[in-house]
Amino acid sequence: MTAVASAVFLCSCLLAFWDVFAAYKRYALKESAVEQIEETPESVVFEFPDTDLYSVSGETGQAKDLLSVLSDAGEYSGKYAELKCIGMLEIPSLDIYEPIWEGASELTLRYGLGHFDLSSEIFDPRGNFSVMGHRYAYGNEAFTRLPQIETGDSVWLTQTGFEISQKKYVVVRKDFVTPEELPEILSAGAQTAETLTLTTCVRENGDKWRMVVTCRPAEKNTPAVVVSKIEKHDSNRGDYAQNSGFDLSLFDMGPVAFFALCSVLLFFVLLLGKGCFRIVKKKVLRRKIRA
Repeated sequence: MTAVASAVFLCSCLLAFWDVFAAYKRYALKESAVEQIEETPESVVFEFPDTDLYSVSGETGQAKDLLSVLSDAGEYSGKYAELKCIGMLEIPSLDIYEPIWEGASELTLRYGLGHFDLSSEIFDPRGNFSVMGHRYAYGNEAFTRLPQIETGDSVWLTQTGFEISQKKYVVVRKDFVTPEELPEILSAGAQTAETLTLTTCVRENGDKWRMVVTCRPAEKNTPAVVVSKIEKHDSNRGDYAQNSGFDLSLFDMGPVAFFALCSVLLFFVLLLGKGCFRIVKKKVLRRKIRA
């Protein structure tokens, strides 16, 4: 029984460590792409690992019927997939700064935000531009801090490509809805005026609920402004939500090396635990004998 329990404990710890390792790898790959987008905004196509090894924990249960088939989000060749960046989303008050990939799929949401396929194009003057993002999984996902957003907060949307254009939006409301209500809310014809819609999962109101944040242009009937480069903006609230992103060089290694390290550490943990168990057992037996 001891051997079985030890094996179960070892496997559970390895799976937990792998989730953390995968989260760091997703974060590192995304940050590398963001740096390149800032330097050369006309470069909008990037390669990401086409493997479920770096999947987000629980992603299959998050309104999967709304996500496009992976092949709709990019062109696939071998072990990598090409994803197209169509813009950057920034919410200064929450320290959110994320790339927007064409298509809302499991793959695109692993590395930032996904543009909902049935919604309008970016800066459509009479449409609804909808993006989706994960919230949970170790605190470094795109919309982890989105529930802290307040009415009146500024949201900046930047279109990448050969011409960089930017527009400021303001949060006008946030709602909690079921996944079944989302297609109608997020679709292109859901709004009669230019709208930016942000969606993520929430559990505060019960499992399987979604939060929808509705934003409108800060200045009506004003086109996006062409800018020379992508720049971050200051918060209009003066405070920032705590950024819980990763800065752990320990995980900057390959999967095999990471598993080897975890296995060695867990081996010593098990030896220590076994030694402690024997010591406690001996003390208990001595007390029984004395009694």
